[in-house]
Amino acid sequence: MNLRTLFWLSVITGCLMAPIVQGQSVTLDGFYDANNDHYENSDTVGWVNGHELKKGNSDYGDGSGDANTWDQTTIHYGDATLAGDQNETQYFFLYIEVPIYAKTMEWDDSGNAATTIANFWKYDLGGKNLHGEESKVNSLTFDNATGSEKLEFLASDIALGEYVESKGKLERTVDYSVAFTADLDGSVSSQWGLVDSKDSVAYILETTKGTKDSSFNPDIPMAFEFMFDKADANFDKQAILDSLDRGVVFHLSPEMIIPEPSSALLLSVASIGMLLRRKR
Repeated sequence: MNLRTLFWLSVITGCLMAPIVQGQSVTLDGFYDANNDHYENSDTVGWVNGHELKKGNSDYGDGSGDANTWDQTTIHYGDATLAGDQNETQYFFLYIEVPIYAKTMEWDDSGNAATTIANFWKYDLGGKNLHGEESKVNSLTFDNATGSEKLEFLASDIALGEYVESKGKLERTVDYSVAFTADLDGSVSSQWGLVDSKDSVAYILETTKGTKDSSFNPDIPMAFEFMFDKADANFDKQAILDSLDRGVVFHLSPEMIIPEPSSALLLSVASIGMLLRRKR
């Protein structure tokens, strides 16, 4: 075999192997980028809003029935190396997000969120409906937008009681066991051999797409990304996947509501009216 043939064989082999090598790397940053995050698997899992679940007012289901019947969200997972790791150690990565129509990275501490955040009225209406209180004030400051937001992996199915009247409101008992928790404040369970994690707030702050004073990113969902040590004695891939099969609980307060077409038109007209009055 001559040198020219060997050269072209090496070129062809390199081209064939490049996607494979590239497919083993994930950037751990709390944001999914198909160009940088080469996960082995993508799937959907059921989710519910656990905030005020006892009232059952969420626009995204009340937690009843099988998780396959709930609203679905995207997950990416699989074995990969950490981007930039020269040792090329294999880890198990998992990325999970809230659907972009339910929660995005938007807040404003200036007191002008009602006019600076395009989705403000969806959050305001969603918060009022979620809590069952028309007087509920959704300021959409950093604390209001991220303060109680978290993710829970289920260790048991959700058990729901019958609705009973309490202080003039209908509520029910909600019971389930939690296997793993991650909060937008950065606290995460040390479970299943977890090595590191990032969430969408960290992504916003570290990439300077926003600050704790303001973030105008309606195209970035609330999300979590985890890296587990496959060699750890407590790592249990099957337990993680089994938990995901039960569905996950996101705590969103407020959530964005999906408005009826007629309601959206009326609210848009009202918003324009508010802006005109402010300009005067």
